[in-house]
Amino acid sequence: MKNQLLTAILFLATAMFLDSCNADKLPDVSTGPASGPEYGEVAFDISVPDIATKASDVSSHGNEAKVSDVQLLVFDASGRLASYANTGNALTSTVQLKTGRYSCRAVVNGPDLSQVGTLEAYEAVPAGLAAYNDPAIDFVMCGGNDGIEVIKNGSATCRITVSRLVCRVKLAGVENGCPAALGSLILKAAFLSNVVGNQTLSGGQAPSVFTNMYGRADVSAGGSIINGTSYPAVPAALTYADLGSTPLGHGVSLTVADWFYSYPNAYADVVKAWQPSWVPTASRLILVAGLGGKDYYYPVPVPQTARNTTYDVRVKITGESLEDPPAPTALPPRGRRQRHTAPGGQGPSPPPRRGPGRSAGRSFGTVGQG
Repeated sequence: MKNQLLTAILFLATAMFLDSCNADKLPDVSTGPASGPEYGEVAFDISVPDIATKASDVSSHGNEAKVSDVQLLVFDASGRLASYANTGNALTSTVQLKTGRYSCRAVVNGPDLSQVGTLEAYEAVPAGLAAYNDPAIDFVMCGGNDGIEVIKNGSATCRITVSRLVCRVKLAGVENGCPAALGSLILKAAFLSNVVGNQTLSGGQAPSVFTNMYGRADVSAGGSIINGTSYPAVPAALTYADLGSTPLGHGVSLTVADWFYSYPNAYADVVKAWQPSWVPTASRLILVAGLGGKDYYYPVPVPQTARNTTYDVRVKITGESLEDPPAPTALPPRGRRQRHTAPGGQGPSPPPRRGPGRSAGRSFGTVGQG
């Protein structure tokens, strides 16, 4: 597993003289509070890595690295807001600050934070996955630095790495390793189950919203297996892909690039069969395929996912499988190269094949599964 989590780096170049902003008022970053001998100017310079260095494939969401809105928040040593700025999509701005120690936060594409008054309140601001069902909505990225020291007549530089709150699971390839007598494999759909639907800007909230639980639209109804129509995935744009009944002949491999998103799911893969009550368990990428005139589910557990990380899954199907999505396929422990063979078959799949630029410059880190 190889994680490359950097997506955007924020530089705060600080030149100081003295004094403070009134924390009860939100200073206008374009002018700052009234200047004087006790005020110093803080220069913000936001740097975003070149999108062209990303992997050659394209996100189904399309807005992974887009910067539409930047908010900068500076908190004093007591945790009270000392400065707030919304720069639109501008990458530079300035503000005045008093000498002292500050904690700085940067939020890209986030909710309106203009009324946040404390660091504690900032950390509790919710972020919901459902909003991204609209592909025009850009992913939230955020980060912080708690060690900014402003000294009299001095200067300081603060670097903040901002990263996405979501993780990404990618169906990268499918191989038909079934006996020739079974004929072609018909790829019908893929979806992400056990999706975490909520988080906070701090990234520290325990999940309380789940969707597509056990592969169902309704966890209490065993027959409500997600099918994209009468039982849709939620949010559909981020967790479901129609593969269009694509035929895959014996011994044929197909490279695909369908991407699915969730907030991090730190749970282990503990639930082995459907049950009418929810017990938190690992996310699974479920491939739906027809074989011999019957549909089967080929689930791949993706345990203990982390923010701003991609998990690439390649599947070799070697036989008939499951008629219910929850039953998992065993994978080796995280951190090792992982291969996946679908249930009912023999032999491992080949190691992941890397495309041009696949590992270098990715806005997400990479974990190969399969």
